[in-house]
Amino acid sequence: MKFLLSILFTLCVAGISAQQQPKLKKVTRSIPPYFYEYTTLKADTAVYEGWSKGYYKGKIMEQGNYSKGECVGKWQFFSFKGIFDFEFDFDEQVVTRIAGSTTKGPYENHQSFFLGSPIIPHIFIIQNVFYPQKALEKDIKGKVVVALTISPEGKVMSAKVESSTDRMLNEEVLKAVRKFPREWRWIPAKVNNKPTSDIYRIVVHFDID
Repeated sequence: MKFLLSILFTLCVAGISAQQQPKLKKVTRSIPPYFYEYTTLKADTAVYEGWSKGYYKGKIMEQGNYSKGECVGKWQFFSFKGIFDFEFDFDEQVVTRIAGSTTKGPYENHQSFFLGSPIIPHIFIIQNVFYPQKALEKDIKGKVVVALTISPEGKVMSAKVESSTDRMLNEEVLKAVRKFPREWRWIPAKVNNKPTSDIYRIVVHFDID
């Protein structure tokens, strides 16, 4: 009798667990130049649930998990060519791994990060910048290094050109930076475990070809 009750209890728990697991649907979505594959609730495909991966030119750009449409747990973010950049724990709101570091986080000291793949703000600038006509006529090529000041609260406080091949290229880059979506988040730098202001740099290349 006890054995039978034990079996019935196990079956009931298994049944409840099965009912609690939402049915998921795999989705693929192309948002040029990015490609995403992820799972959503089958009953409501607008709600992300489960794993998610993002790609740029066929290389991994980000990967992690969603729960009820929110990022949860540890997400890994990658730079160009699928090179690992950093890992962020959305539950604890801390950086847990950094490329090149021999130790695992959370860290008491680290630089600022864009909360996502560093590819995203870089490509955004490229897509929103215009090659100045005078620069084209003079065949001016080169790069612009824009420095963003990230506040302890994780907001872009200012942007300035740190170095440039030619001044004609500067304003176009700054115009693109001013168009950054307001909902973007930045991870502030830490010194002795305290958030502090920091400089986040983006290099933009200008090439007529």
